[in-house]
Amino acid sequence: MVEMRKIDAFIQNDDYVTVTDMGEIIEVQYLSHKNTSAPIKKISKDQYVDLQTGEIKDFAHSENRGQNLDSLRKTFKKLGYLVNNNFSGKKNELWTTLTYADNIQDLKKVSADFDKFIKRFKYFMANEYGEVREIAYKKKGKNKKYKLNVKNKSKFEFVKVLEPQGRGAWHIHMLLKFPHLKSVYIPNETFADLWSHGFVDVKRIDKTDNLGAYLCAYLTDILVEDDESKYEDILCQQGAEGIETTKTDESKAVIKGGRLHMYPSGMNIFSKSKGIVYPERRPMKYKHVRETLGFKDENLTLRKSIQI
Repeated sequence: MVEMRKIDAFIQNDDYVTVTDMGEIIEVQYLSHKNTSAPIKKISKDQYVDLQTGEIKDFAHSENRGQNLDSLRKTFKKLGYLVNNNFSGKKNELWTTLTYADNIQDLKKVSADFDKFIKRFKYFMANEYGEVREIAYKKKGKNKKYKLNVKNKSKFEFVKVLEPQGRGAWHIHMLLKFPHLKSVYIPNETFADLWSHGFVDVKRIDKTDNLGAYLCAYLTDILVEDDESKYEDILCQQGAEGIETTKTDESKAVIKGGRLHMYPSGMNIFSKSKGIVYPERRPMKYKHVRETLGFKDENLTLRKSIQI
């Protein structure tokens, strides 16, 4: 596992950085030593070619994702980008949690149940909202040009994320957005009927400085609800970083990274619909970031430096 520690360092004006533009959030990332050549080439999920020697070797698969923290960090980093680029807490966005009453641990069943739920939800939305046809016209002199616009108000996009529970079961978190609706309200009871496997919670997405970071912390941390001594086993697990108070509520504490060891190796933690897109990432000098994007130190919400 790669060892990392926090340091105090600043980006210089002539340093090349990678800019990730997520609309309301812009991330600037600098690597002092960037590896531009890949020493291996993957040929299957189990094997790779060592490009220096030409040898075909086997990947050393870990038993669970908690033993591969570097992979997990990359996965949740991608998830954070995806969330911040597509969701911002607007009135046409929802956060839905689907749970199981039974202790369902089979990921294939979870996936099949979710696919059936999505089909039922599409049918519900089509009946509830359907299409809206609008006639728009553009005046040019004495003539009017007419254009028929068809808006599918039942359309929705989503990001689905799996969260493991201590008992072995799974929760499904789904961020939903309805691009052709200004606001949306769907009762818990409706989602519960469509899901039909257990408790359902539906709420509006709170506006935060960094929704992606908030969601990823929610999925990887464990809330300390009792005597801290009861969590000693979790604190000993790989990935757990200790107990911290939450930034939003100092009366609450969490075990940072306490849930990471519960993710099985090789599973797809999240998936998305077609209309959910990743943000653009582009390289440029840091001084150009300041000039073109109006980047100012006083506007920073987070600055973090890590030595690897």
